[in-house]
Amino acid sequence: MDKIKLIEHAKGYLEKLAEGTDPISGESVGENDIVKQPRVSKCLSYSASVFARAIDENGVSESHLYIIRTPQIKNEENALRVAADFLHSLAEGKEPTTGAQAAKDDIVFSKRISRCLEFTSEQLKTVILRKSPFSVTEEQLDSFEYSDEPIMISEIKKRADALVDSEYMTGISAAWLTSYLTDLKFLEIHPDENGKTKYKLPTKMGELLGISVKSSESSWGIKYTLLYSRKMQELIVKNIPTIIEKYRNNKMADNSESEPQDKQ
Repeated sequence: MDKIKLIEHAKGYLEKLAEGTDPISGESVGENDIVKQPRVSKCLSYSASVFARAIDENGVSESHLYIIRTPQIKNEENALRVAADFLHSLAEGKEPTTGAQAAKDDIVFSKRISRCLEFTSEQLKTVILRKSPFSVTEEQLDSFEYSDEPIMISEIKKRADALVDSEYMTGISAAWLTSYLTDLKFLEIHPDENGKTKYKLPTKMGELLGISVKSSESSWGIKYTLLYSRKMQELIVKNIPTIIEKYRNNKMADNSESEPQDKQ
C-alpha cells in the first residue's frame, strides 16, 4: 500500500474513533473507553483533519507530510507535537494526560487500532509546515513603493515581498521577473567570453523602456548590474499576477523544486 493510501486508511480509522465507533466492526466503543474522553476525541479528530489537509494539498511524500501554513494555524507546530504525543500514549494503551493504563478490553489494545495510532503519531512528527506560494491582490500591488531612481531586480522583488505576510507566504522569484522580461524581448541572454557563464543584458527595446547597465571589474571578470527605471518598475509590478500564473504553471509542469535566484 502506497503512502497516500495508508494516510487515507488511517484518516478513516481516526474519524471513526473520534466518533466513538470501532472502525473495524462499526459498533460503538465501550462507554469507559479512552477514545470517549473529550480531549482524546478532539485529538483524534484533529489528527484526521491534518491528514485530510495533506491529501487535499498534495502534501504527501515518502518521508513527510506537508501542511500549508496560514494565519489560522499559527500555533500548528505545538498542536502537532501534542497530538503526536497523545497518539503515542494511546498506542501503548495509556491514558495520554495521566499515563494510567487502559482497561484490557479498551479499543486501543486492538492490534490494528494500536498500529494505526502509532503510524499516525510518527507521521505527525514528520510534518513540515510550508509557506503558501506567493500571491498578491490588486489592492496590495497598488501599495508598491516605486523608486524614481533606477533599482535592481532584487530590490523590486524585496518591495513586492513586503506587500504580503512573509510569515505565511514565500517571496516571488526574481528569476521569474527577469524571465518575463526576456520573453518580452526586453532582455536577452549572453554567454561570457568562454561561452560558459550566461548573463542577461537589455535589448535595444529594453534600453528604450528604461533598463540600464552598470558594469564593474571583479576578480571574476566584468560584472553587469541591471537597473530598472520607474517606468520598468511599473511594467513589472502591473504584470506580477500574469508572471506568477505563467511561471508557476511552468514550474509545476517541470516538477521543479525551486527557482534559481536571479539578482540582476
